[in-house]
Amino acid sequence: MKEVAELWNKMRESGVILNYALFGAAAQMRYTEPVSTLHVDVLIAAASSEGLDIRSAVYEFCAARGYHAEGEAIRVGA
Repeated sequence: MKEVAELWNKMRESGVILNYALFGAAAQMRYTEPVSTLHVDVLIAAASSEGLDIRSAVYEFCAARGYHAEGEAIRVGA
């Protein structure tokens, strides 16, 4: 989870995204008993609304750092 947060923070610092928020099971762990989950749901505020695919900058940023897309998901860590 730490690696995921560091990646999103770097994206925000680089201006790729304006901000992000975790939701789903990962966010629920903050308020309830921890649960095991293999994914993190992330809501982003895109830095640009230009073009049809506003997520492309996120995918490019991740790929440049060795995190590759698997469908619409991006694998971070194991």
